[in-house]
Amino acid sequence: MLITGLLLLLIAALLAPIWTVRYVPLGDYPNHLASAFVLAHLNDSRFPFHSFYGADWNSYPYLMMTGILYLLQKVISIELAGRLLLSLCVLAVPAAALLFLREVNPGEEMLALWTLLTAQNYYFFLAGLLNMQLSLALCLVVLAGWVRWLKNPRAISWCLLLVVVTALYFTHLVGLAIAGLALTIYTLVARRSLREVFLGWALFIPAAAFYVHSTWHMAHSWNISYHTFSEKLLGLLVGVVLGYSHSLDFFTFVACGVCWFLAFRGNHDFRWRAPWAAAAGLLFALYWVFPAAYGPGLGADLRLLPFVAVLGLAAVQLGRRRLKLMAVAALLLFFIRATALEYSFLAAQPHLKALANAASFIPAGSRVLPLIPPIMGPKPVCTDTVCTWLEGTEREIRRGRRRHRGRARHRRDVRVQLRRHRGVPGDARRLRARDRLRRAQ
Repeated sequence: MLITGLLLLLIAALLAPIWTVRYVPLGDYPNHLASAFVLAHLNDSRFPFHSFYGADWNSYPYLMMTGILYLLQKVISIELAGRLLLSLCVLAVPAAALLFLREVNPGEEMLALWTLLTAQNYYFFLAGLLNMQLSLALCLVVLAGWVRWLKNPRAISWCLLLVVVTALYFTHLVGLAIAGLALTIYTLVARRSLREVFLGWALFIPAAAFYVHSTWHMAHSWNISYHTFSEKLLGLLVGVVLGYSHSLDFFTFVACGVCWFLAFRGNHDFRWRAPWAAAAGLLFALYWVFPAAYGPGLGADLRLLPFVAVLGLAAVQLGRRRLKLMAVAALLLFFIRATALEYSFLAAQPHLKALANAASFIPAGSRVLPLIPPIMGPKPVCTDTVCTWLEGTEREIRRGRRRHRGRARHRRDVRVQLRRHRGVPGDARRLRARDRLRRAQ
């Protein structure tokens, strides 16, 4: 009964910020809802979307979230579909971590409680990178399934793994790459046969084929930038425990360091699990040389850190006594941060409500010209067909800025095309758009 009650309390704490507020203040979340709503109503006579937009699904990665929202709208509203997706994101990571640790580090399953801090992390969840969070959960499922297959190799299990790996491709490429890297390192360090290594790589063949096919329809932009060493150090905080309160984030970071130091110090039951220690160590070393941005992908290096943290949990055996103390510490930190998160969400509601009401002052029929920030590439050139993403302003609103963040994105799951408006000559329209862009910049 105690375990069941604690489980229900954890679920309630994870879901409360999503279901107790009218406006969920997540960064890219409104953009995802807008694009999914347009896609689901392209041919709906109640909306004029078909006159301006067209969908190009193809075999692009990152389709998972859009596909879920698109299908859910067949039976429920877009707002309810969005909240169900958010609920899946926050519950999937700790659930997948429990499954992963039960398979690869039996007896240490309570360490999965530490992934509760990652489930509501700023960089993944609060910034709206929902595909990235789902990819973390699917990556853990793939690794747990692979270890189980090595123990009991069966054709049906391998085929199921093939399906999950392909689903991981459509969720996020970073999760797919990390799953392949960790799978290879574990298989080699555990001294398995080369046949098993090749069978593991074969799981990724459909994903590789889908990616090659999708690149035929992509315009590549490989502008690479790097964080400085001091920024990398700060990223250790950003990528794991960053939230809304800097003081609470600092307290959490220090508390985590103290707890893990005490868990190791004088612990005669402590043991390393070499395969997962190698995987986590190599991924952590990769973080220090990984670019901060490549093409349209921003904060690429920070996305590695939650994977490092979870794989690190599989690399240690603390013993029964220290394990209980670490579980209690993780629960206390989580409930403190969950309470602070709920307070932040509730405190943001008056401002978000006023902002939502402000949309009613925009004249009906107004046209909005998307602005492409210089960081995404050269200055935009208006053509007859412009590929653009429906970008919102939620993140900037929270930071006190109202800068429109419409972007021309090349590597995305669904491209929405803005077609030529009927009755306006193409040359005149391009000149007007260019003048507006110059004035706006």
